[in-house]
Amino acid sequence: MDERTQPNPNNAETRQLVIEAGVACFRRLGYQAVALPDIAAEAGLPLAAVKRHYASKEAIARTLVQAKIDELVDQIDALPAGAMADRYSQALTFAVQTLSQDREAVAAVFADAMVDGAEFDLMSGSSAQRLTAAMERLVLASNDALREQQARDMSAAL
Repeated sequence: MDERTQPNPNNAETRQLVIEAGVACFRRLGYQAVALPDIAAEAGLPLAAVKRHYASKEAIARTLVQAKIDELVDQIDALPAGAMADRYSQALTFAVQTLSQDREAVAAVFADAMVDGAEFDLMSGSSAQRLTAAMERLVLASNDALREQQARDMSAAL
């Protein structure tokens, strides 16, 4: 990028550019092989501009995962009333569609996070809590809803 088109390093446009560059690098190289300088080069930004927003590739990966969780939670919360099985089926469909939008990048991040000794916890506490709460709402808002404690138990299992 030349200086005339370089995004402001302090704005949302730059953060989005860094996330998109991270997705491209994770997709192309795999999560383990990517370093912040790779992402900076992909984004056409100085490394310092990337570090201003994200201290590590893990922070970029968490942001990617959080965005996918936010999208999924919004879709779950927008489901119409209906039978639990139907609502759960729709939620699973949304999850597959949401994750498949950046399939290779998400797969690379998930694959690394799920092995023993992973560098970072993919699902931060707030992400896991938000997703669990959405699943609980999915169950409780069903026409054939379980009692509240059963819904909590079931959402934790889902």
